[in-house]
Amino acid sequence: MPIHASEQLSDGPGLAQALFHESADALFLIDPDTDRLLDVNAVAMHLCGFERGSLLRLPASYLLRFPGQGGKERLRTASQKTAIFHSREGYLLRTSRDGVWVPVNLSVSRLHVKPKTLALFTARDIREQRETFQRLKRLEAELREQQVILHNIIAHTPCAVFWKDRKSAYLGCNEHSARDIGLDSPKDIVGKTDYDMPFSRAEADFYRKCDREVMESGQPLLNIEETQRRPDGSEATLLTSKVPLRNSAGAVVGVLGVYTDITDRKKTEEALRASEARFRTLFESTAVGIVVKDRERRILDCNPAFARFLGHDRAALIGLHIEDVTHPEDAARSIALLQELALGQRRHFELEKRYVRKDGRVVWGHVSVSVQQREDGVLATALVQDISERKRLEDQFRQAQKMEAVGRLAGGVAHDFNNLLCVINGYADVLLAGLPARGPDREMIVEIKRAGERAAGLTRRLLAFSRQEVVSPRLLDLNSTVHEADRLLRRLIGEDIQLITRMAPGRCVVKADPSQLEQVLLNLAVNARDAMPKGGTLTIETHLEKDEGGRMKDEKENAEGSDSSFILHPSSFVVLSVSDTGHGMDEATRARIFEPFFTTKGRRGTGLGLATVYSIVAQSGGHIEVDSAPGQGTTFRVYLPCAEETHHGPALELPAGPDGRPGGPLGTETVLLAEDEEGVRALTRLVLRSCGYEVLEAGNGVEALSVAAAHPGRIDLLVTDVVMPQLSGREAAERLQALFPQLGVLFLSGYPDDDVVRHGILEDQVAFLQKPFTPAALALKVRQVLDARSQDHPPCAPSPLDSHPSLV
Repeated sequence: MPIHASEQLSDGPGLAQALFHESADALFLIDPDTDRLLDVNAVAMHLCGFERGSLLRLPASYLLRFPGQGGKERLRTASQKTAIFHSREGYLLRTSRDGVWVPVNLSVSRLHVKPKTLALFTARDIREQRETFQRLKRLEAELREQQVILHNIIAHTPCAVFWKDRKSAYLGCNEHSARDIGLDSPKDIVGKTDYDMPFSRAEADFYRKCDREVMESGQPLLNIEETQRRPDGSEATLLTSKVPLRNSAGAVVGVLGVYTDITDRKKTEEALRASEARFRTLFESTAVGIVVKDRERRILDCNPAFARFLGHDRAALIGLHIEDVTHPEDAARSIALLQELALGQRRHFELEKRYVRKDGRVVWGHVSVSVQQREDGVLATALVQDISERKRLEDQFRQAQKMEAVGRLAGGVAHDFNNLLCVINGYADVLLAGLPARGPDREMIVEIKRAGERAAGLTRRLLAFSRQEVVSPRLLDLNSTVHEADRLLRRLIGEDIQLITRMAPGRCVVKADPSQLEQVLLNLAVNARDAMPKGGTLTIETHLEKDEGGRMKDEKENAEGSDSSFILHPSSFVVLSVSDTGHGMDEATRARIFEPFFTTKGRRGTGLGLATVYSIVAQSGGHIEVDSAPGQGTTFRVYLPCAEETHHGPALELPAGPDGRPGGPLGTETVLLAEDEEGVRALTRLVLRSCGYEVLEAGNGVEALSVAAAHPGRIDLLVTDVVMPQLSGREAAERLQALFPQLGVLFLSGYPDDDVVRHGILEDQVAFLQKPFTPAALALKVRQVLDARSQDHPPCAPSPLDSHPSLV
């Protein structure tokens, strides 16, 4: 039974209980001899995150810590030997919430309560104090930084800066101003007046007059052109602005001046006038369109670049209103902005708008318009840059974003659906294995299995569309892939369509998933068939294409039955062309054909065919182009990066029984199974045990760590789902492999949304099994992972859990 504070502190429990439980600090009553918690108040329970019963079952040293080495011993000493102890850096553990140490101030008092002497620990949460202190430090640092910035602005501004008091005596200046006056340092100017400088008397009088005008009126004087004599006797022309210098109350206490030496600029003005002829040459030859407009928006002049942009003769554009060549949907906005320029409501504007060329084609321009109020009627000059190509790329990017958003949704649906299919198809295999070949129930189960396989195919299409399908890319010859699909394609398109194939000579080697590449061919062929309802010709071609300087090796032989690694050549592509003689597409349809769920087939179409093709090609590192016009057929060109072959040995394969399940016991190792879906976990357990393995089960990653900690023997393999609550499969695998270096890991998932696992799959560094899987595929993969790990990690010493009892 826990000893309550009220019973220990006083014979009268009322007052003691109130003092103990109503304290604003966390109180812990501890027996220092046994390290037991005898009682805690509500603040202590809240701070630790435990209920009273759970908290009183924990040792005091588990909760209370002192920083640094020897902290645990310091706690014991404070509890047993010190009458009163204060610490500014004690810590309290909130284990049940987030497991972090909370900084507190601790004080320890000893209480003599017959027949024992107890320790009363008082803990006060100081997180808010620390945060307040840190905020003050940040504010001080920010203030110092602002002061440094202000000093640097004044010191390093390219203009000369000075400031004076009410009597026009200098209070300071920057180095630029000091150099102009001939002083060694800005400090040398303090207390002096303009009459103490090397200025002429007339200059000093003029400066003083301007100072007084600013201080008396409280209004600035801007852009005063004045002269200044320099120490070397030369005379400079300055453009000066002076503003009143005010104190915090707003009273004028002096004047602040800023000036720029415009001596060189004055000399340049003459040179600028002489350069007008050269500007005309620039106007005529620049590649950016230039348009000069009047107040009525008529084109007064334009350069040849603008005329070429619109496909007009330059003379034909003069006198037209700007809306005459602007797209009707953009004309209103353009007119409104030009009217604001004419009314003086703005001096400049930029916009992107569409123009209509002489041939009717729409082009995009980025327009930058500036006011030029002149007596000859000129209102504005516009610079027009052709951005048609950029807008096309932006449209492609937006299309990719839409596909990404819908793809995420599709991937999520497929992920949950695959868990269900894994159970349905898996148990169908198990039932079929136990039924006679001609039993009365076998046909029904076979139909269930076929429906499950069709559903699995649908999820693969969704995952391929969303680019979340686990692909198994390998080197393959595109010519061979087309040749192998030839018979299937002929049955698919029908007898009224002629199929012609033209293959490039030699081998067209790419790295891609063969099933995905076959799906691309089938989808394009189906689209072509639907575009030729009365028959026609379907042509499939392959050829090699490379940029200048691209390196390509397309003649290298590939040994039969071998696997290959690869080297990509981004400048070299294998091109797969699929052409039909069907009804073709207009521009509006062609712009949307890759959108998910967009279809021109009515209820017969799902709108996923070409979207899936687009995603597969992009996932394989390639791109796709379309040429089509109404009545002129359609050509799809799929560009896939070329790959160079290198050879290594064949992959391991294990035979399966005639029923699709493993052909007998495959091992006796111990497998830890972590899967949060109960149905998938039960099926996986059944298959593994039927193969002879000892199976340990866990419903999530945290539970897997607990099961591993409790198991006395060796664990050879972790089979885990990738995404699980509390702790993911990847994180659980990392923790377990830190303690079991010989542990193999096999990841399961409906789709690998874990980036590390996905990267590992592509680099052949992670063992992964896609859901839904068959019992035979599971048994084969488990055996492969175990055999691979046994080669790298032969049987070793006892389990490392013996020295790591607190795995969880």
